[in-house]
Amino acid sequence: MAGIVVLFDFDRTLIDGDSDNWVVTEMGLSDLFRQLRSSLPWNSLMGLVLDDIYASAPEGGRQKCIYLGDGGGDYCPTLKLQDTDHVMPRKNYPLWNRIFSDPALVKAAVHEWSNGEELEKTLLHLINTISTKQNTSGSNSSESNSSNCKLHMSVSTPEVHTRTLKVPH
Repeated sequence: MAGIVVLFDFDRTLIDGDSDNWVVTEMGLSDLFRQLRSSLPWNSLMGLVLDDIYASAPEGGRQKCIYLGDGGGDYCPTLKLQDTDHVMPRKNYPLWNRIFSDPALVKAAVHEWSNGEELEKTLLHLINTISTKQNTSGSNSSESNSSNCKLHMSVSTPEVHTRTLKVPH
């Protein structure tokens, strides 16, 4: 059974402040993040996170990714998404502009949004659609139930660090 992984990356557009720094601080990874950030650009870090997510899929399964972003730095990670994944760029923001300048480069299905209400509606629809498809293909419904959502953050380094935060629902 493959899971659904939702990656959020918007700073100062939907929330005031830097969401990346908040997540890193809450997970106690500030020192590791500073070390990696000084040696890798942000889009390379997100690429490593995606690689780790794909590698963590259970045998015979594959993680389905939904990537939500708005900045130009989200474009390179978007190019790593596979044809069974989804990207949700915020309309008229740098990621959306880059994707629609040459949409053939992006393998993932593109679902634009303009405000929080559209984001919520589109994201919930995608999660429910993916879950339904997994359930009808013989997957264990308790594993793909959207009430089981969690935030997954891992960073690939010589010593792998993985920590999961439960998202209250």
